[in-house]
Amino acid sequence: MSCSIKGRIINESSKTNRARDVLEQYLFSDHVGCANGRDFWNLFQERALILGLDLVLVIGIFIMFWVLQRRLDVKSYKGLYWVSDEREREIALKVHSAIMMGNTYFLYGLLVVIFLLMNFGLSTQRFGQVLLGLVWLYLLFTNVQYLWLWTRYDQD
Repeated sequence: MSCSIKGRIINESSKTNRARDVLEQYLFSDHVGCANGRDFWNLFQERALILGLDLVLVIGIFIMFWVLQRRLDVKSYKGLYWVSDEREREIALKVHSAIMMGNTYFLYGLLVVIFLLMNFGLSTQRFGQVLLGLVWLYLLFTNVQYLWLWTRYDQD
């Protein structure tokens, strides 16, 4: 419902001030953008934060590609075919298998977190924000993990 429709419902259906106050509290309590101008500012801040986090993730991915090309001499990113010899292929298999195991454990952990968060009575928006934050942190962690594992196995 838009704010103007809610306002008409309040004006047309309320006979006393008490009924109008109860209806107004019910309609405007959980909705963003209708009660006052502060809600728009809070929504803008949340979107700016999410956009900033997305930019950090994208910049991190480009830094990872830059490090792979400059320091590790990677020429192509087509699966495991970019490795030039057997030693590098072994390193790539170790790194990818470790990351895939981490992905599996993350999905199991995410299912547990979803189950636990469902019992906290969060709104749908807050629930989505928590899950988005967890997934974003994990993607950032896997980028760092990839570089760390590659340099660790490359020393052997």
